[in-house]
Amino acid sequence: MKADPARREAHSRLLRYRPGSKLREEPTAGLARELVYGVLRHRRTLDAVIAPFVRQRLHTLEPELRAALEMAVWQFLFDAETPRPLVVASTVELAGKSMKRRGFLNAVLRKMGTALTPVDASVVATRPRDVVPTSVEGGQRVEGLMMPDPVEDLPGWLSIAYSVTPWFAALLVAERPNDAEAVLRALNTSLPIAVRHNAAKGSAESARAAVVAAKGTITRDLGAVFEIAFDGDVGKFTPIRDGIVSVQDFVAASVAPFVDPKSGDRILDLCAGVGGKTVHLAELAPEASIVAGDISEVRLATLRENAKRLGLKNVTTASLGLEGTRMPEGLFDRVLVDAPCSNSGVLMKRIEARDRLNEEAVDEVVTLQEAILKRAAACVKPGGVLVYATCSILKDENRGTVDAFLIDHPGAFELVEDKTFWPHETGRDGGYMARLVRKS
Repeated sequence: MKADPARREAHSRLLRYRPGSKLREEPTAGLARELVYGVLRHRRTLDAVIAPFVRQRLHTLEPELRAALEMAVWQFLFDAETPRPLVVASTVELAGKSMKRRGFLNAVLRKMGTALTPVDASVVATRPRDVVPTSVEGGQRVEGLMMPDPVEDLPGWLSIAYSVTPWFAALLVAERPNDAEAVLRALNTSLPIAVRHNAAKGSAESARAAVVAAKGTITRDLGAVFEIAFDGDVGKFTPIRDGIVSVQDFVAASVAPFVDPKSGDRILDLCAGVGGKTVHLAELAPEASIVAGDISEVRLATLRENAKRLGLKNVTTASLGLEGTRMPEGLFDRVLVDAPCSNSGVLMKRIEARDRLNEEAVDEVVTLQEAILKRAAACVKPGGVLVYATCSILKDENRGTVDAFLIDHPGAFELVEDKTFWPHETGRDGGYMARLVRKS
């Protein structure tokens, strides 16, 4: 048999991927996408499962063989619908005509296929060292697997079981000792698309009706957003294409209402990007004046296109310069800083970010956050509102950055409210928001 095109595509993309970087191109929908994102989401786990079945260290294994094994083992663990013999046969075909490679893949995978045994949730709950948790319902016992003892080294066990850096696992255990595993399980979830309705084009009810009329299905309603399923490309789905709904997750969709824009306000979105939160602000307050700032001219051009497509006429853009230091003139009633961050609250979507979760990288981004917040403060008029938001769940990037800012601006700002969203509680993404008021 021949290796199916989807498997070949996934194999090729995994070989080109560099840890910590974004995928250059999104994989085709279907099996190719599932394999690529499945492997990248669970790579530490997959490599730990493979290790007992090969004689050499994985880093010395040919990249082509390693990627092929990782894809197959992901299916062994997480794809209950595909028969294992079919996985083995199609994976072997990735080796082409090389009998040596074919024999290696066949031998390793057949041995593994008999060494993995499903177990139920009661077994997984005891955190055995030879069981990989694959869902809330259960996991797979792996003959020969020996993860760290969760009693003696819970961060080490979590790091392998949920495929995150030891540093991140240790930080979560320190900050959320009772539910660190629940957080990581949520961050490993594959989520359907979430959208929010465009208030400038009708009610939430009419938006839901438009999704159904376009042959889409509403799979879950979370109030601020609702999850949808449909066939075809995202950009061609009529309610999205026509701006009736916008693709946006739960926490991201909560930021603009938290800013609470009012008619007549002059509002600055300082890290606007392509404008997901900018257009939401504009929809909520069509009589407000929104200035969207960013260092990227390309992103600002996309933002302008999005605002035009959505029929929003109260948005202008401002280039902040390559260093982000060229602030728009004048003071603003409200300033939003949707800060660059580690993306630790959205690992289910920003899969590459899990490879960047280390102390050095987070310290670097915190320094950047503090600099941006300082620039933003100078743009807020007395009595005005400064909102700081991230899609991180790390304290250093969230309340830690806000507290450092308040220390550096004694008496100038007051923290009125802040919220941390945890992905296992939202059922979607995680993040943080803080509202500060300028007193002087």
